[in-house]
Amino acid sequence: MPPPARPLRWSSLLAPPVRGLLHVHRDEGGNFGIFLLLIIWALLLLIAMVWNTAEASTRRAHIQNASDTSAHAFATWMIRVTNQEAATNMAMSENASAENLLRSVQPTTDQIAARSPPRKKTSSTGPLRQHAGPRRKQRARPRIL
Repeated sequence: MPPPARPLRWSSLLAPPVRGLLHVHRDEGGNFGIFLLLIIWALLLLIAMVWNTAEASTRRAHIQNASDTSAHAFATWMIRVTNQEAATNMAMSENASAENLLRSVQPTTDQIAARSPPRKKTSSTGPLRQHAGPRRKQRARPRIL
């Protein structure tokens, strides 16, 4: 009679590959190569991270510069508009002052004329001219060739 069949166990099927893995773990000949590969990958990642940070800070500086330039342009525009409004207001107030002065001169002149006695002619050439000081001789203007 044949011996009774043993049931298959998973451990018996995995035994040869496990023995090979145990052999790899005992052999330490390639550890330096793997360690060097991991260090190179870490250095590459570090360089990429530094490069990316530098790019991001450069972009941020460009964006900040553009933002500052646009804010300065807007402020300049607002100042120019405000100056134009101030100049318009100043011209309006000067015009109003001149109009008030003009409107007050004629009534004042009329009131002075009504209160004062009429003037006598002292010149034989005609009515008196208003005295504005001595007459100046007009200088001859030089000719421009």
